[in-house]
Amino acid sequence: MKTLGIKLLLGNLGMMALLGLLAGCASPGYQKAGATSEALQVAANRITNGILQIDVTLTALTNLVNNPQGDLAPRYKKYCDDVASLRSVAVDVNNKAIAMRAKGRDYFTEWEQQLATIKNQDIRQVSNEQMTEMIRKFQEVNNSYQEVRMRFKPFMSDLEDIQTYLGTDLTVGGIDAIKSTADKVNDQSASLKEAITKLADQFRQMGVSMSATTGSQ
Repeated sequence: MKTLGIKLLLGNLGMMALLGLLAGCASPGYQKAGATSEALQVAANRITNGILQIDVTLTALTNLVNNPQGDLAPRYKKYCDDVASLRSVAVDVNNKAIAMRAKGRDYFTEWEQQLATIKNQDIRQVSNEQMTEMIRKFQEVNNSYQEVRMRFKPFMSDLEDIQTYLGTDLTVGGIDAIKSTADKVNDQSASLKEAITKLADQFRQMGVSMSATTGSQ
């Protein structure tokens, strides 16, 4: 009976030690990195959707201004719907970028706190260098987003102004008067889409670099 009690006690102590070890390994740092990685890749996919919606919207605009015959109302409505969809994508991308930055701040704050607990100087230095580099890349991605966002705003504004203008003068004369502005918006779209494509790639690459999941299984 006494031997059984000792075995149970030792068994319980061993289980407690194992749970303590597991708790120590279950650091939330990589989990926060994973959340940031997922936010980056979700945002990248939405940015890509935005490129497609730009094409759809510009196609509707071209069909409207280059073919001013027949009933213009259905084509104008299609253009209005596509402008609204593009606006919705832009708002959604911005919201996802805000969420991505918040998750990034949580991750780097956690990393910095964990860094302070590392006793080995060499390991602490390596971790600090890795953190500094990751923060630099993360900031680069954010800066790229802000630059593209500032380029997109006047483009979106022109699309909305064209919508407003034609809403009050949906005539052959009105379309003829706005055609040069529509052509300018179309011309500007190529370089803008190129910048947005690069931005989506940056988001994806940053997301992959922060993920605990590798390419191979």
